[in-house]
Amino acid sequence: MLPYTIGASPKTLRHCPAHVHDSWEIVLNTEGSGTAEIGGDLYPFSPGTIICIPPGMPHQKTAADGFCDIYLHTGQFLPGAGKQAVLLHDDGEKSFESLLRLLLRTHYREQGAACTFLYKAALELLAGWLSDGRADPAVEQIQNELVASFTDPELKITELLAGSGYSPDYIRRRFQTAVGMPPGEYLTGLRVTYARELLRQKEKLHLSVSDIGLMCGFYDVHYFSRVFRQATGLSPRKYAELNK
Repeated sequence: MLPYTIGASPKTLRHCPAHVHDSWEIVLNTEGSGTAEIGGDLYPFSPGTIICIPPGMPHQKTAADGFCDIYLHTGQFLPGAGKQAVLLHDDGEKSFESLLRLLLRTHYREQGAACTFLYKAALELLAGWLSDGRADPAVEQIQNELVASFTDPELKITELLAGSGYSPDYIRRRFQTAVGMPPGEYLTGLRVTYARELLRQKEKLHLSVSDIGLMCGFYDVHYFSRVFRQATGLSPRKYAELNK
């Protein structure tokens, strides 16, 4: 017997009346915005909101224009969740939603081993978010965009921050608070890490230092060498020689 049950709202609902479960209910809202009342407290929700509801706690949801969700019931306690409802938010890549949708499809095809794997992966993802305090969704979106584009020499952090919907100075401060460094330093770290990997394979891949600099987002090989030396204490060429 599988250690969970999973389902999805069959259509856009405006109201789900108060009810309780004898297990944890993890609800991912996929469409619509509204308010959930859980144990007498009100919680706003929107697409991507994840609500973790402890056993025996009355709850209901309302959205004027309707909502859709996917729900997972599990007897497994979520480390770090305590005995109160917990709100999280899916990341910019919709990682949790992707896992739940795949689990939902797999579940109804009765693929037991795959279901158990996906179920555990979903809980591990939530547990990780709970343990690290869950990243600021706006900051996480910027991180995702930096990871996806750090090899592009044309990437401009000011434009990326301006596209966040917040003032650049404000979101830059939020980024530094959440990540522990400003966006520019984070970008440099990504590029230097990738450069290390390529330099270790420089001879095998038949790459020049200039090639590697360009592949890591630097048009100017001299600037690349200066940034790499500041980060590692070695020039790219020396690093490659010592890490053949």
